[in-house]
Amino acid sequence: MPDNKRIKLLNKLEKVLGIKFSEIKLLSQALTHKSFKANESSVIFDNERLEFLGDAVLKLLVADYLFKRYPEQQEGELSKKQAMFVSDKMLAKKAGDLDLGSYMQLGINEERQDVSGLDSTLANAMEALFGAYYLDQGIEKCKKVVLGLLQKSLDQEEDLDYLKDYKTILQEINQEQGLGTPEYRVIEESGPSHNKTFTIEVTILLNGKQLTAIATGKTKKKAEQTVAREIYNKLQAET
Repeated sequence: MPDNKRIKLLNKLEKVLGIKFSEIKLLSQALTHKSFKANESSVIFDNERLEFLGDAVLKLLVADYLFKRYPEQQEGELSKKQAMFVSDKMLAKKAGDLDLGSYMQLGINEERQDVSGLDSTLANAMEALFGAYYLDQGIEKCKKVVLGLLQKSLDQEEDLDYLKDYKTILQEINQEQGLGTPEYRVIEESGPSHNKTFTIEVTILLNGKQLTAIATGKTKKKAEQTVAREIYNKLQAET
């Protein structure tokens, strides 16, 4: 059972979410990173099993919503939408809005490296939270929480540009127009090993003209997405 200080912190999150757990230990477990168990205690359970369950619950609820919301769309379109709305980027964004990282239990090394701010850690915690609430309160109440957090995004009333996979979009455009495969090149790495910044350049050819863009990111994947967006915008302007 969490101690009183931990319970007070979790009660604060409950108020933010507008929910109440019957078993507060489930919420505590949902927000416990595996590193905490390994370093601080052998009796604390981490959130990986709850993440597994929450992932399934989330996908079901989003699929159900999209199926009813877009009766004219086929399986392929619905699948693309579902993938976007259950992605790590979406979940990490929502977790960031809740400041979920500040409620997490982490191992000492992870705290120093600010693992609580990583998209994957935040997304996993959100899924674990959904799994915990499903176990504690059932599918209908869990549905209210999930849709309450994702409603604006699902109805596309907010800017979802950050969810677009610009690398794939650019690749598809290039294939359609016979422009060749975009070439991504790391031109600089800076910072310590646990907090690197990557600078990546991408180049494509359009009617014999070379289009180039450069962007940075905390991971190669993020930098590549950002630079793909830049070159996509340049391509749109040219065509």
